[in-house]
Amino acid sequence: MTRPRGVLVCPIQDEAVTGPFDRYALLVNKAGEVRMLHSEGVAYAVTDDKPWTWNDYDPACPRFTVADLILATRGNETVDLADWVHVFGARLESNFGQAYRWATS
Repeated sequence: MTRPRGVLVCPIQDEAVTGPFDRYALLVNKAGEVRMLHSEGVAYAVTDDKPWTWNDYDPACPRFTVADLILATRGNETVDLADWVHVFGARLESNFGQAYRWATS
């Protein structure tokens, strides 16, 4: 299967933002809406009313606004979405397809 290409994501290296166990990248669509995208393709909406946190269950876990996330990507190289989302079965392909459609619609 060949994935469509051309959508770029920006991986975030800062463990304070991503948490100690997972890999996330910032994905922005044409309308300027923002999602944090796990390397398995699961996307989490981030807005001013719903800041990003890597642990919804711990109230002490820091929250990051869209502006914070954009700052966290400074100096990081972009990666094609097709390369960012792992390839492993139908679930990840579905996740990739959802993220791709969201980013390009």
